[in-house]
Amino acid sequence: MPTVSVIINTYNSSRFLLRAIDSVLAQTFRDFELIVGDDGSTDDTREAVAPYRDRLTYIHQENKKYSAAKNTGIRASSGDYIAFMDSDDLWLPDKLERQVAVLEQHPEAVLTYCQAIYIDPDDSQIQFRGKIYCNPEGDQLVIADMRKELFMTTVVAPGSTMLVRRWAVERAGLFDEAHVHGEDWELWLRIAPFGLFAYSPEVLSKYRVYGWQKIITVEARESWLQDLEKIVKTAAELWPGEPAEAERLRNLSLKRINTHAALASYQVGDLEQGKAKLENLLAKFPQVYADRLLHQDYEPFFNLDAALATTRELTHRDDAEAHLS
Repeated sequence: MPTVSVIINTYNSSRFLLRAIDSVLAQTFRDFELIVGDDGSTDDTREAVAPYRDRLTYIHQENKKYSAAKNTGIRASSGDYIAFMDSDDLWLPDKLERQVAVLEQHPEAVLTYCQAIYIDPDDSQIQFRGKIYCNPEGDQLVIADMRKELFMTTVVAPGSTMLVRRWAVERAGLFDEAHVHGEDWELWLRIAPFGLFAYSPEVLSKYRVYGWQKIITVEARESWLQDLEKIVKTAAELWPGEPAEAERLRNLSLKRINTHAALASYQVGDLEQGKAKLENLLAKFPQVYADRLLHQDYEPFFNLDAALATTRELTHRDDAEAHLS
C-alpha cells in the first residue's frame, strides 16, 4: 500500500494535464500512487494519457463536476495520505517529501498545505496579486486551529497545495458533490474539527491563472454566490464556540462574499445585476460602506466606491470613477 495517493481531477485539459502528471512523476518522494480522474472529457485526454498508463491509474466517468471526480479518485485510492491536484497546476519536485515529513512529525495535524506562485498558460511565473493566498505571516511552519480563519476565508488551502490524512477525509464524508464552487473550502471546514492545520510558507506548488476576467466571470454567477453562502452556513453550524461569535463571523464572511459577487457583476459589465446585488448587500449590512477593513485587501482591482457611485444612478463604471475623482 502506498504512503500517498495523488489524485488529479481533469476535464478537457489535455493541453496542461501531461505537464501536471510529469511534475508528480518527478517527485523526490517515490512511495505514491497516481490516479487521474477524468470527469467526462471530450477532448483527446484519453489518448494523451495512454503513454503513461503503466505509471498511473486512469478513470473516466460521465461528467459530474469536480467534486464527483475527486471522490471517484478517493474511492479508488489506498494511501495513508491523499494529495489533490488540479490538472492545470504544477508541483515542485520536493512537495510530497516535505509535506509527508510535516504530517509524520506532527501527528496533531490532519492537513498540511503550502504557498504557491502564479504561472501563465506557458508555465512562466507572473505577478498576479503578490502572494497568492491569504495565510499566516512569517517564514516558519505554523500549526494551529484554523477554524476561525477558514470561516473568514482569511486562510485558504486550495487543493493543489495540500496533503491530508485519509482517515480525516473519510470521517468527514468526502467532497460534497452538490457544490460546484468552493468544494475544497467546504471539505476543509468539515475536516478542521478533527485536528490542527499545518501551513508552510514554502513555495511548493504552481497555480495557473488565465487573467482576472475568468475569475470575475465565475464570481459574477449566481451559482457561485449561492454555493459560498451555503458553505458559510456550514461553517456557522460547525463553530465550536459561542453562538454569538458564530453569528458575528457569519456576517463578516457573508459581507465579504456578497461584496465579491456584486463587484464581479460590475466588472463583467452587468450593471443591473451588480446594482441589484450591491443594493441587497447594503440592505443586509448597511455598515458595509463605512467598513473599510472589509475591502482594503482587494483594492485596486475591486473598487467598492466606484460600484457604490454607479448604484447612485451613474450608468457606467468610467462615469463612477470620474465622479469619485
